[in-house]
Amino acid sequence: AYSDALQTADNSLDLYKWLEYFLTGVLISVLKVKEEVKKITPTKSKLYSTDKKAVTAEQIKIIDYIQKNGKITNRETQKLLGVASQTAYYHIKRLLNQEIIKKEGVGRATHYVFKRVKN
Repeated sequence: AYSDALQTADNSLDLYKWLEYFLTGVLISVLKVKEEVKKITPTKSKLYSTDKKAVTAEQIKIIDYIQKNGKITNRETQKLLGVASQTAYYHIKRLLNQEIIKKEGVGRATHYVFKRVKN
C-alpha cells in the first residue's frame, strides 16, 4: 500500500494518495498513544474521590501540567504556581501521599509522574 501510494506520487506528481496514506498512519499512531496515556493517567474518580483531603486548585494545575508534559519538577512547580520551593514541595507531597503521583530520579534529576493506575 505504501509503495503504491509512493509510486502514484512519483508518476503523476499527485501527492494526495501518499499524503492520505501517511496521515492515516499518523492518526493510527496517535490513537495508540492516546490509549496508552489513558492506561497510565489517573481517572477523575481517583483524583477527587480519595479517602484523604480533596485535591486543591494548585494540585489540579500540577496534574494538568503532568498530563501535558509527562512529568514535573519542583522548580517547574514553583514557576507554575508562583511559589517558593517549600510550598511547591508541600503540594507535590500531598499528591504523593494521595498516591496520584510518584517520584522518579534523585537529586537534581528528581521529577514526578503519574502513578500507574491498576485496572
